[in-house]
Amino acid sequence: MQKLKKGIAVALTATMVVGSGLTAFASDTTPTTPGGTGTSTGTGSSEGHLDKEKLNVVLPTIASGSTPFNYTMDPERLIQETNGVKYEDFTFPAVDSDTGVYFQTGEKEYKNTSNTYKVINKSSCNVTIDVDVQATASAGGKDIALATAAPADSAATAELYLGLTAGNETKAVSMTKATISKTIAGNENNFETVYKNNAYAYEEKATLAGPWKAMDISMTGAVNKKAIAADTTAPQVAVTWTWKKAADDATVDTGAEVDYTDNAAPSIETVSHSMSAGTAINIPVSLGAGAKGATGIEAVMFAGAPLTEGAEGNYYYDAAAGELVITEGSVDYLLTLDGNSIFTVIFNDTDKTEVELTFTK
Repeated sequence: MQKLKKGIAVALTATMVVGSGLTAFASDTTPTTPGGTGTSTGTGSSEGHLDKEKLNVVLPTIASGSTPFNYTMDPERLIQETNGVKYEDFTFPAVDSDTGVYFQTGEKEYKNTSNTYKVINKSSCNVTIDVDVQATASAGGKDIALATAAPADSAATAELYLGLTAGNETKAVSMTKATISKTIAGNENNFETVYKNNAYAYEEKATLAGPWKAMDISMTGAVNKKAIAADTTAPQVAVTWTWKKAADDATVDTGAEVDYTDNAAPSIETVSHSMSAGTAINIPVSLGAGAKGATGIEAVMFAGAPLTEGAEGNYYYDAAAGELVITEGSVDYLLTLDGNSIFTVIFNDTDKTEVELTFTK
């Protein structure tokens, strides 16, 4: 009996030890069996595509009725020899640098080089600009001969040279079409991705990251000082510009580019000028552009006092030519003073930009 009790106690002890290592399950839970699976599904979507190629090229605007590449040739220098009496109140190039071919650049002004026109690339990518130029013979077959470079006075006959410049390249005008082709950079940093009106858009920034790139176009001319027949004529000339998106392997010609901005303060690039008696001084002026630009010159100051504006006064602004003109009378007076003279130009922009000009003897 004693042995039986001891055996039962050992059995109970073993049962308790084994039982303490088991996990109890609720009576209604079924254990996961080996080889069971779980699954979930998801749908895919795309945020869409946004075309980030913006093409916007601003071509030169030629006013209706304007003919910027019209020219007059004067092989016998009749205008010089008569002091331009036929063209009353017009200004012409100085005699010592005159080439004898004139483009009208202002209401009352002729120069040996035409006004400059810009092709502006406001795109996010590069563009290639082609400028074609070609002369056409006048009726009657009496045109002056065309030269490939400025002709010398020592040449046997009178010759006319016309050169078209686009960017940093010049082509002589002839009866055969010549083309200047330049690739100008775009500026993708001036654009941004936006979300508005329930859609993505790629558009120009309100505040640009930097300037656009542009290319200048102009024409110049020269004729040697020779006698011509009374019925000699001058050929016509045509200039055409076109553009296209640049090929992927096209190289940007940085030398052909100039910066252009829609918001620029007025400025004068050349601020030092030499004086000659009886000769007005024509100074190229930039009025700037956009919110920072000016529409004209508010005043020109000398020794703390405002100068008289007008063709008969000290200065005037030639809007068509984009030039500040210091009149002959003003120059002659400055030449009577000791040393150099300084004018202060005040533009009428919001900031009243000032530029100092120095006139030397």
